[in-house]
Amino acid sequence: DYPSIPMVIGKGFRVFPAGWKDLQATKGLIEFSRLHADPKLLGHLFTTWGVKKDALLDFPPLVEGLKLLRETRKA
Repeated sequence: DYPSIPMVIGKGFRVFPAGWKDLQATKGLIEFSRLHADPKLLGHLFTTWGVKKDALLDFPPLVEGLKLLRETRKA
C-alpha cells in the first residue's frame, strides 16, 4: 500500500512514482499506481544507484517493470 500517491494527487499535485532496486516493491508500486489512475499520475520513474550502464538492460526492476507497464497498455 502506498497511501502517499492518492493523498498527494488529492491535494492537486502531479505524481511521478519511482521504484529502485527491490523488484517486488517496484512491481507493487506500479500495480498500486494503476489502481489510482489519474491525469496527475505521470507514469513511473525507474531509478538506479550504482548500476553500470552496461548492466541496465538486465536490471530486474527495469526489465520486469517495463513488462508490467506494457501489459497495462494492452489491457
